[in-house]
Amino acid sequence: MRGAHDKRNHCAVSNHTGEGNGAYTPEKLEFLGNMTLDYLFAHESIARISILTDMQEPKPEDNTHRTYRAYLPLVAACRPDWDDKTVRKKTFLLVTIMQQTFLRHKIVSGVIDMDLTQKENRKVLHTRILHEILEG
Repeated sequence: MRGAHDKRNHCAVSNHTGEGNGAYTPEKLEFLGNMTLDYLFAHESIARISILTDMQEPKPEDNTHRTYRAYLPLVAACRPDWDDKTVRKKTFLLVTIMQQTFLRHKIVSGVIDMDLTQKENRKVLHTRILHEILEG
């Protein structure tokens, strides 16, 4: 049986072995994040409008809230040791960081010296983001 630290590392960086309990696995969290970022960059104009509209005129079931709800059970599965409040907070941080990274990708790319228009670079960054959020 793995310790809490090992479990967090496993959730933060998928080893693609298919391990995991139930429907929510660390691999799915990683996959969903990469898929979300790829979608945002592939549909830049509409994604930008959607995120900015959600920020300016938030609604209970807007796209940002639906994204948050999709990530919530995955974050919870990766960190069963966290209470509900912590899971909600960390999920909010994950979604917000991903949105801001997309909206400000030209500036962020310069800051981290990584071209975020490149899919592989986004995957690397997403893994780093998961490490920061899930291990903290």
